[in-house]
Parts: sequence; C-alpha cells; structure tokens
Amino acid sequence: MSIPKSIGDVLPHPGWHHAMIDEISVLQNSETWQLAMLSYGKFVVSCMWTFAIKVGPDDTIDHLKSCLVAKGYTQFFGLVPSLKC
Repeated sequence: MSIPKSIGDVLPHPGWHHAMIDEISVLQNSETWQLAMLSYGKFVVSCMWTFAIKVGPDDTIDHLKSCLVAKGYTQFFGLVPSLKC
C-alpha cells in the first residue's frame, strides 16, 4: 500500500475514508473550530489533507492516519482569517 497523493485516491478506499472521518470527529469533539460566515473583504486560508501509513513493530500496517491541516503560509500578519476546506 502506498501513501495517497490526492483525495481522488483516498475516497474509494474504506480504510482511508474511515481515517478522514475519525479526524473530522476529533476536531469536532475538541471544539477547535467553528463554522462561520465569511465577512466581506476577508480572505480564506485553505486547508489540505495529509496522509500517513503507521507501521507496527513487526512491519505490518497498524493503522491509516489522516490529518486536516491549514495552509498557514497563506496568512497575512495582523489579519484573522477564516478557514476554507
């Protein structure tokens, strides 16, 4: 198994799909974000999915890991952005 490069590679695979749902659940349960309307004149910081295959000590696949991360390099100093996914 290889690490996917795009969402199109991930969605058909039930293991990766489950890993993404787990990540969203963790973010919702920890209340680290909230859905908000974008104010006029404000910009959006986009996000992306990263994927990793976690391997056990016996070199077998332990689990599939996905992370939703903000593209922080698109932020501007002094502006509070909204997150677009």
